[in-house]
Order: sequence, then structure tokens, then C-alpha cells
Amino acid sequence: MNYIKSLHIEGFKKFVSLDVQFNERMNILVGENEAGKSTILDALKTVLNQQYRNTDKSVLRDLFNTQMVAVFKEKPSVKTLPRIYIEVELALDPQQKDASYFYGEVYGQRKQQFEKYGIRFECKYDEELGTGMEQSIQEGKIPYEYYALTWTTFSNRPYQIIKRPLHFLAIDTTSSAAAPSFNYFNRTVFASRYDGATKAKRVILAVAGAGKTYYICHEIDPTKRNLILAFTHENIHNIQKELCDAHGCVPELTTVSTFDSFVYHQMILPYEPSIAEHFGCPKFVSSGICTINPPPKTTKNAKGKPVANPLYKKKDQLAHYITARGQYYCATLSELVLQVKKKRESLVKRVAARLNLFYDCVLIDEFQDFREYDYELIMALTKRLNNVVLVGDYHQHSVSATNNSGKPFKNKSKDVSYDDFVAELRNFGFEVDLTTLNKSRRCSAEICNYISEKLHISITSNGDHSGSVVWIDDDPTVVLNQNQITKLVFNEAASYTFHAMNWSYSKGDTVNSACVILTDGLDNLDSESFDPEKVKLTTLNKLYVAMTRSRGDLYLIKASTFKKLKDAYIAH
Repeated sequence: MNYIKSLHIEGFKKFVSLDVQFNERMNILVGENEAGKSTILDALKTVLNQQYRNTDKSVLRDLFNTQMVAVFKEKPSVKTLPRIYIEVELALDPQQKDASYFYGEVYGQRKQQFEKYGIRFECKYDEELGTGMEQSIQEGKIPYEYYALTWTTFSNRPYQIIKRPLHFLAIDTTSSAAAPSFNYFNRTVFASRYDGATKAKRVILAVAGAGKTYYICHEIDPTKRNLILAFTHENIHNIQKELCDAHGCVPELTTVSTFDSFVYHQMILPYEPSIAEHFGCPKFVSSGICTINPPPKTTKNAKGKPVANPLYKKKDQLAHYITARGQYYCATLSELVLQVKKKRESLVKRVAARLNLFYDCVLIDEFQDFREYDYELIMALTKRLNNVVLVGDYHQHSVSATNNSGKPFKNKSKDVSYDDFVAELRNFGFEVDLTTLNKSRRCSAEICNYISEKLHISITSNGDHSGSVVWIDDDPTVVLNQNQITKLVFNEAASYTFHAMNWSYSKGDTVNSACVILTDGLDNLDSESFDPEKVKLTTLNKLYVAMTRSRGDLYLIKASTFKKLKDAYIAH
């Protein structure tokens, strides 16, 4: 039987030093409040699940033992800097795959010279990386960003979580924010207890900078057949990178794809005979997809008046969805899938059966970027898929160019409110998670509070790093002339001499500090009279995106102030 034999802790949260021995089958931790029971579980999770592997280094403030921090403050030096050291000794079956990976006589910094199975975690100041920080350290400042976090086995090899010797699950009913108590792995563990159709359709609504991609990539079970979808190639690149960080590589059984590519390869290409039959056409083989738009229903004549477009094809014709060269229009892929039926059986139903056969879980990142028919297709699929997780930020919808501001965020001409959107998702049978990703890891508490107050968008900070909201009214050139401060403008960023990005194009980016140049309609943002309800929703969403890009300070310049200087910054 594989189990945890012992735990050794140094400098982690509650404990300066602690040793715990575990029984083979059941262990019960009993103690008063704040005695350190949760700390013991968190230490195990830190080692076995690499809990803090890619987190912001500022989290170390909450992980270091306060007594060790006090010792450093009293006598600041490199030698007295706080550190964390945790060892987990394991009992493993020697016949188990990768058992030798955890076995050796190199037994941590305590140098116990006998062979055991185990994993160790160390968090300490990297003197080589922190060259030149000596003066700052002597002043009593802890250089968190120059700490190195390492996981190694007792054989002195890097610990790769994909080779995890046993699963560790911590269900903390007191917290659901920073460490979700009911995640994908939990649901897998309890699969025999709950109906799959009920437990496996989940939407996680996040705030900007909460780590949506990080969550998806770190929460998947790498041994399962996962399908991860996103809407842009940049999203795909970020997902692949995060998977490599989390698991050492993109797990062998995990497929990552853009949504358009997925629809074409999984939902259209295998069913082209049925598509041809549906439209009463001869059988054909397509030649891929194209990004050009299909001919619109109307065009303009020589006088500029709208007239019927002779090139337009109705939705009941195959030519509405495919070019003369046999390429599908990217913009109508989902619409096509929804249209096709073979007798009375929809193509969606057949595709869902195929996906359930080949994938254990379908996860979709940035789901707020759905186009109208994409959303309808996903909703139709989720009625029949066994396991679906959608992650996104309602308040970033209609920002990306991939979204046409249609469903699910508009009902005819009326914007769908946040509450109505949540209610609609629940009506579709989704479990809507509002807590797991409700804190921003990127933005400071001050910036989050300002956004909540002014834009009426609920967002809080997950860290204690600094970052202020600064209005630049007197001399904006001080900020405009600093290259290290990223300028965010509403549009036409390329027309300025300083490096700038459009508000909407900055989506997904993180910068050290940002300067947002406002539009005329937002000049009263800092006044008591400002009412976000009177701002066009798409504009408000773009402003929200721009104001949440900075890890540090956020500078704001009024449109009226910038207009006086604008000509000096226009590229000629």
C-alpha cells in the first residue's frame, strides 16, 4: 500500500519546525483553532501537488513563518533571510512504476544517509540571482522576487507532478477562493457518488487577472483525455506554455485547439457526406477553412444606398457556408453544424456522442469570446457532453474582435445583465462557480477597490503587492515620456510616437505599470456624478480591460488634458 509516512516542516506558516508521523490507513488531526491543522495539509499539498509552483512571489509573505521573519528583521543579513523547507517521506511499492524515481540516500539538507522514498520542497533566496541585493537586504527588506522554489525527489531528481506517486486531495470547507475546495480532481474522486450529468457541467466566472488559463492547466488530470479549446492562437500558445510549466510538457492525452479548428476537424470534416446529403449536393471533400467573410445579404449601389447582393446565398444552400474553392467560411462554421440534420437526428447529437467517446473532459478558456452561433453550438453540445468546464469573465465580453456582441450577451437590442447571464447559465444546467476565480492576482487592492467603486464591477485582489491609482492632471508628459509605462488608448494606437495599445487589444496582457488615456465620455470618471450605467456597455468593458492590465501603478489622463498635448505625440 502506498501512503505518506512522515512530514518534516521548517519555516512554513505556523511552524518553525515540526515533525509528524502518519499511520498507514487513517489519520485524524485534532487541535484548537489556529493550532496548525490546515497548515499541515497545506504543506502536504505544497509538496505533492506543487501548490505554489507558478504563483506570484508576493504570496511568500503569507507562507514564511513570522518568527523567522522577526529574526531577520532584528539581524538582517543573507544568512538570516527566512526560508521554507518541507520533506514528505513516502511508503511506496517497489514494483510501482517510477518508484525508483523517488528512492535514494540523498535525503535533503538534513543529510540522513539511508535510502528512503520521498519528495522535498525548498524555498530559499537565490544568491546568484540576487547579486547586488545585499544592501537592500541589510536594510531589512526581503527580496521575494529573488527566491527560488524547487521540488526534488530523494533520488535528487526534479519532481515532475506527472509522475506523482499518489494523489493528495485537501477539502477545505472554510475557504473556496484561493484554493477551491471542489475542483476537477475532487469531482473525479467522487464520480461514484454523483450523477455525471449534474456534476460535470460547470462555468467558472472569473475576474481580470485571476489566472483563468493557469487554473485550467493546473487543475486538469494529465492522465485523462482532455480537450482544451480557446479562441485565438495567442491563447493556444499561452495554454501550451502553462501546461508545460504545470506538467513538464503538454500531457500526451491532452489536445489543445482553437475553437474554429476544433469545429472543422471534429464536427464538420468527419461528417461531410451527411452535410452533402442535407443540402442535396454531390459528395465532396473540403480544402480547409478561410478567414474571409461570406458575401453579405446587402451591398451598396453607386449612390451608396443598400441593395440586394447578387453574390449572397441563403442559409439553406451549401454555398452560404463554403467558397467555390471548397473552403468553409470561418464565420459560419458553428451555424453550419447547427443547421445540418440527417433525417431527424441532428449533427450536434452525433458529434456529442463522438466527443464523449474520445474525450474525458472538454474545457474552454475565455468563453466570453463566443460568437453568437458558437454560443448556441456549445449550449447544444453541453446537453449531451459528459464533462464540460467553461472559464471566462463576463465583464470582458464584446471586447475581443472575435465576438460580435450577439448572444449570449444581447437579447435583441438589450444588453443581458450579469445576474441574468448567470441565471441563464443555470437554466442550461450549469453549476456556476462565482468564488474560485473571484480575486485578481495581477491588480493591487487599491486598483481593484477603485474599479469596484467606479465601474460597479466586483473585483478584489488576491495579493498584497502595491499599486496606486494616480490621476495625471498637471504635467502628463512626465508619464507619457516614460517608455517603461505602457500607454493604453481607446483606438488608433499606431498613430502615436509613444508605445501604445488599444484598450481592447491589451486584453490578456500584463504590464508593470499602465497609463490609461480616457475618452471624452469618461472624463468625469473621478467625479461623484459619474454613473457607469450611462456608459455604453462595450466601452465600459474595454475600460475595465485597460484598467486591469497593470501589476503596479495605474495612471489616468483625462481626454481634455491629453488633447492639449496630442499633436506633439502624433506620428508623422
